Amino acid sequence: MLATSISVVQAILPVLASWAVAIAISTVLISGADLSALSMCVVLILLSAAIARIGPIVSESLQDAVERQVRLELSIQMEARTSLSTFFSAKALDNLRLLDRDAYRLSGIHQLILGISALASVTVAVIALATVDARLAWLVPLAVLPCLAAAIADFRAGQIWLGNEAFRRDADSATDILNDPRHALEVRAFGLLLPLLKVVSRSQDRQAILMLRSRHRHGAAELVGVVALSFAMLAVTLPLATSAMSASNRTSAASLVLLVIPQVFLATRSLAASLMGVIDGANTFLRMLWIRDTNTERSEGSPELGPPSSLVEELVLSGVTYTYPGSSSPALLDVSLRLPAGATVCLVGENGSGKSTLVNILAGLIAPSTGTVEVDGTRLEEFDRRSWQRHVTAGFQQGARFEIPIEDSISGGKLASAHRLESALKASLLTDIVHSLPNGKDTVLGHRFRGAINLSGGQWQRVALARAIYKEGAIVSLLDEPTSALDPETEVQIYTNFGRIARATGETAGAITVFVSHRLSTARQADLVVVLDRGRVAGVGKHEELLACLPHYRLLFDRQAAPYADDPGSQHG
Repeated sequence: MLATSISVVQAILPVLASWAVAIAISTVLISGADLSALSMCVVLILLSAAIARIGPIVSESLQDAVERQVRLELSIQMEARTSLSTFFSAKALDNLRLLDRDAYRLSGIHQLILGISALASVTVAVIALATVDARLAWLVPLAVLPCLAAAIADFRAGQIWLGNEAFRRDADSATDILNDPRHALEVRAFGLLLPLLKVVSRSQDRQAILMLRSRHRHGAAELVGVVALSFAMLAVTLPLATSAMSASNRTSAASLVLLVIPQVFLATRSLAASLMGVIDGANTFLRMLWIRDTNTERSEGSPELGPPSSLVEELVLSGVTYTYPGSSSPALLDVSLRLPAGATVCLVGENGSGKSTLVNILAGLIAPSTGTVEVDGTRLEEFDRRSWQRHVTAGFQQGARFEIPIEDSISGGKLASAHRLESALKASLLTDIVHSLPNGKDTVLGHRFRGAINLSGGQWQRVALARAIYKEGAIVSLLDEPTSALDPETEVQIYTNFGRIARATGETAGAITVFVSHRLSTARQADLVVVLDRGRVAGVGKHEELLACLPHYRLLFDRQAAPYADDPGSQHG
């Protein structure tokens, strides 16, 4: 209410001040200085200046508050997403980026206030002009025409801008690569600057050409409107100058036209822009509703039904098939498995065999296209998906690098047990590294913030593993090549530590631990090895059994053992 009142007063005062100036001019010219008229001019001008200073502050504060709330809502919506389906859709990605960038457009109240204030300004201007001569009021509709053309041009340009989000996404990705120190050597060593810059230029060129065409088309209409308004001003004011009205009235009329019409022009343009802003806000709101609607998936399950706190029997996959959107062949095809409670399972297979897809299904990040996953006899889709994911812990090859204090990165900002944190650091071989940091566990990681300390690729992977180890209440642990950046000796140590923890949680809570690794030496530690080949299960059993009876597994193992064949200390089986 305060913002609306200030905006309306801010719009009306300049017109009233101009009206007062016109009256003062005519009074001074006819009867000499008039202190009351001059005083009124001064007061209105000072008030206009004061409100002009206060108004934007209030208006911007309102807009900032709305934008902050929208961004918070968007963050909550994204965090609430339990499926990866959004990230497989170009339309969804574009909408998410536009929402994040155009959150200010949802401040519809702000746009409405601007529109109300502009309408009030135009109304007062019409009244002011009509008090001198009714014909002057007809200048106002003419002032609307060029403003409307300009507003339509701005709106059209905005639509063009929105339609190019896919190109901007490509350009931003290329720019991110150029600005990421992890890619610095490859960009320079392989001369990738030019092709990456071509991606950026393509986006800019496409948008610039369409924008230029639109501006030319609508700019001509705006120019015609301005010329028509100029001739109309002459057509109305010249007869007034030679009319039979008194000199003071002629002077007042001329002053009003010169002082008020420019403000009418600005006000009508603001009114038209506000209307377009409201339309933009409505479109952005519909985009947000679309995101919110797609956040509710049919496979979300019952909010009342949560997974068990421990596994008693087994986790069963029956005929699971999954095909990624846009793909013509399935990543997994008719996969059926029985994973006993408390077991450690190793998934092996060549690249593209479906290991990571299977991990994502077990994590509840994607739902099978066909087939079912059952947990102690209950179908996974019947559980509340978010509750299931709270019972899952994971470490990935490309784990997220949270550039926050290392303690928060591992504990999620909720340090429940200092002893558990120390145990996670020890198991992931991070204790010495953390103690060597300038601020210990309070050291901010990364390179974006002042005082932050960046880690090596292997150290980042250890942080991700510590996070997976620290989590309590997990009945499924998923490790998808989380040690790919580590040397073999460190990898063996960490897997040994994790295996010990996995066996302990398996005995107490029936937790299942699933390893994904290209290094088949890891398979020796597993109770069960699952071999995947082009999306299908090629074999299931213990390491020694598969070596003896599964040629495909033997071939995979022999390929890795070949470089060590001359090492007398190496063991083949």
